[in-house]
Amino acid sequence: MSESDGAVVAVVLGAGQGTRMGAGRNKVLLTLRGKPILVHALAAFEQTPQVTETLLVAHPDEEAMCLEAMENCPVEAIGENGL
Repeated sequence: MSESDGAVVAVVLGAGQGTRMGAGRNKVLLTLRGKPILVHALAAFEQTPQVTETLLVAHPDEEAMCLEAMENCPVEAIGENGL
């Protein structure tokens, strides 16, 4: 991909109440192989050379939980009115 191709933004939806799974909490915060599923998703996009920016969209009530889950993730968490 050349610079003239433009930006490629990966949008990760950090939503889901886990109701159908019976999880009782946002399913992206559930653990898979010792890390929240959210971290696996964000890391996959961060490691993809074609992706120039990764954007996490989360409910304002879950922002703190998402930030905590991302503490050990190589993803920059900057945003306005959310993540």
